Amino acid sequence: MSRRYKRSFEVLTGLIPIWLLVPLLLTFFVIIVGLWNYMSTRRVVEASIEREAARDLTLDMTRLQAALEKAAQLGATTWTQDQLAAFGADTHGLLALLSDETGHVLASATRGDLGKPVSSALPEALKRAEIYQADSLSRTLITRAGFVEVLNEGSVIAGVYPVLLGAAQGELRPNRIGHVFIARNLDVLKSPKFMGSQRRAAHIGLVLFFSALATSLLLHWLVARRLVRIAKAADQLATGDLTVRSGVSGRDEIALLGHSFDAMVTNLEQHEAALVESEERHRSLFENAVEGIVTMGEDWIIRSMNPAAQGLFGCQEEEVIGKNVKIFMPSLYQEEHDRYVRNFIKAGKKIIGNGREVTGKRKDGTTFPLELSVVELELSNERLFTGILRDITDRKRVEDERLRINEHLEELVQARTQALKDAQETLVRKERLATLGQLAGSIAHEIRNPLGIVRNATYYLEQVSKDQDKEMLESRAEIQRGLTRVDRIISELLDYARDSQVNHQEFALSDVIEDAFAGVEIPPNAIVNAPIPSPSLICYGDSDQISRILKNLVINALQAMPDGGTLTMHYSTSGDGKAMVEVKDTGAGMTKEQLAKIFEPLCTTKTLGIGLGLALSLRYAELNNGSLTAESILDRGSTFRLTIPRVNA
Repeated sequence: MSRRYKRSFEVLTGLIPIWLLVPLLLTFFVIIVGLWNYMSTRRVVEASIEREAARDLTLDMTRLQAALEKAAQLGATTWTQDQLAAFGADTHGLLALLSDETGHVLASATRGDLGKPVSSALPEALKRAEIYQADSLSRTLITRAGFVEVLNEGSVIAGVYPVLLGAAQGELRPNRIGHVFIARNLDVLKSPKFMGSQRRAAHIGLVLFFSALATSLLLHWLVARRLVRIAKAADQLATGDLTVRSGVSGRDEIALLGHSFDAMVTNLEQHEAALVESEERHRSLFENAVEGIVTMGEDWIIRSMNPAAQGLFGCQEEEVIGKNVKIFMPSLYQEEHDRYVRNFIKAGKKIIGNGREVTGKRKDGTTFPLELSVVELELSNERLFTGILRDITDRKRVEDERLRINEHLEELVQARTQALKDAQETLVRKERLATLGQLAGSIAHEIRNPLGIVRNATYYLEQVSKDQDKEMLESRAEIQRGLTRVDRIISELLDYARDSQVNHQEFALSDVIEDAFAGVEIPPNAIVNAPIPSPSLICYGDSDQISRILKNLVINALQAMPDGGTLTMHYSTSGDGKAMVEVKDTGAGMTKEQLAKIFEPLCTTKTLGIGLGLALSLRYAELNNGSLTAESILDRGSTFRLTIPRVNA
């Protein structure tokens, strides 16, 4: 027996009891033999019936052919119809008709077919039969002989024969030839003989069935019943019941098997008692340990874990038994664990040292710090590892909190130090501004009086000097520029030192733009692109302060381009009721550090000036409910944007 069939037999015997399997196999064998005998007999019977039916139909059609030709000569149409009706009245008759030379029905067992084409008078089951096709009918006319065939897989026998119908008017020889069609149902003939075969097969089957049943009962009583007792006892033993016994008596082989089973159970019962006592001691230590304990094999598959470990990882023992211990590690440490395992396999190195701090992963995916110690246990047939786990979350939290407090204290010290530095710088700046304000008020009069004298003397020299050469004109212009600059510095000092008063009213932005450029000297190497906005753009605020802001921006832009450049002024409005004036230059630009302090007082990037212009401009913009912002790119220029309220919003 091949391995494949042997395996199939073992599976079969494992599913069905022996006392039932043997009778089933006998019954199956007998059924196969009976079916084969029945089918063989059926085929022989079918062939015999078909031969007899073909012979009978051939004889009947030969006699009918002669009778019909005789009736045709005598013109006995009624007799012809009666003959075909008699054939059709047979219990197994399917078809009986006579056609003329044109293919129409002359006589038929069914009077409703008279005069119809033969194709429409044929039953549906015979219309596709080859013997009734045109080619077969033509062959009968040529050979003047008919033929008989078995059709539809032996269920029908059909025949067709040519019949001389007599000569037409004026013909010397009878050339009118028709056909007689006869078909019989063979199933009607076969059924009685088949029924006899089936009854014989049924009788044999019943005898064999009762024989198999008796055999099964005998096997059950002598063998299977006792083996089932031993099997049930073995099942109870498998569940841990050591009090079970087979209960089989006698001296035969099955009884000896039962006695051996009972002796084995007795030995197991004694060993079980000793093992239970030892296991209870170890289980008590295992379950009551404060630290988490996980046992694993060499394949790092989890064998057990105590309640403390279950609490650490937030899972039940049955959820992780049979899984790799890596389920308790984050993905980063899983790769490190695999590397340690490879080292251990190759060189026997320790996988994880005692007291090592690692990161564990709970069932919900959260991680926490662990202190892990691994103990190796050598058994007779395997090697086990026991991991002792301790949650050090609280300890790490205290350490982290201490570090966080230290870092926070350092940040507070740094922040406090910086705040003190900023406060000191602010105090120094305020003291400088306060001192500047006091000086501005006290010396403004003293400075402006000499300036007035110088301005009057310059005007006098201009009037009395008739011959003014180029050098004199340039010197006088230089004096005028210096006087104007000094006067503007004094005005800025006074304006910044005192509280500014505002006079809000409506004004045209175009007027303010013209005032901003009035009196400003445009260098010859500078290009100014500042179209005057539409007079319809009306704003609201202190026009004088707005004009001074724009003048400061224009002057700063021109001074930022000592080597020439382009000053561009652009105007726009927004949906929030504001008008924006953008002043852009292509000068040297500013660094980020300079840009951050550009609006602070006394901060300047120019060699001339004291750094109050932009600070004062920002104050004017805020007093008029506007804003002043700046952006700059080093070596590419700066852009200042002034927004002020507009009336026709």
